[in-house]
Amino acid sequence: MTRLTEQLRREHKFEPFEKQYVSMELPRHMIILVPSTQGQRHVTRKEIDKRARDVATKMTEDFGGSTRIRGQGQYTNMKYHTIDDEDVVQVEVFMTPSQWRKNRKDIEKYLHNKKKQWNQQDLAVEYDKSETMYFIK
Repeated sequence: MTRLTEQLRREHKFEPFEKQYVSMELPRHMIILVPSTQGQRHVTRKEIDKRARDVATKMTEDFGGSTRIRGQGQYTNMKYHTIDDEDVVQVEVFMTPSQWRKNRKDIEKYLHNKKKQWNQQDLAVEYDKSETMYFIK
């Protein structure tokens, strides 16, 4: 049993599962917001699914797993001074600190390339539940 599991068990005074289980500590967390636009043009659902699958595959290769979550986003379009809606897919990944250190530069380069490929002004990433949104410029 890991320290975190033991601590949670003591704090909540319960065993989360009756049968044997294995827990993993993956304290680092990242969410990449995959946009459904190409510049000002909305892409097809097939294209956003392809984008999200590509990002999820990259995250799985580097960190061992990922989750895709569909949603609706809204942003201020600074160029046209409008509020625009768009479909978005969040690709979520958990990792160890050593996995992050090993893959950080490659992930940063990958996200910069995707931003350019998708013709985005910014690409939003949340890292480590920090309540901070990072924008890849």
